[in-house]
Amino acid sequence: MFEYVSIISQTGTRITTLAVAIFLASQLRLQHKDSSRATKNELTTGIVDWIGLMITGPIFTKIYLKAIEGKSIL
Repeated sequence: MFEYVSIISQTGTRITTLAVAIFLASQLRLQHKDSSRATKNELTTGIVDWIGLMITGPIFTKIYLKAIEGKSIL
């Protein structure tokens, strides 16, 4: 009788452990996707801020316009 209870409890433990492993793997995958998305957003924001600085800064604006015209030496 105790052998059957032991076998059933071990099987239940294995099934539960497998379910937890599957759940944690799915959570890790979601976390990785969120991390990648956040990194891309931060890089995009940084680039936009840098371009904004080039456009609004008086020194950078002169260099930017010279580079666009291509007629003078930077």
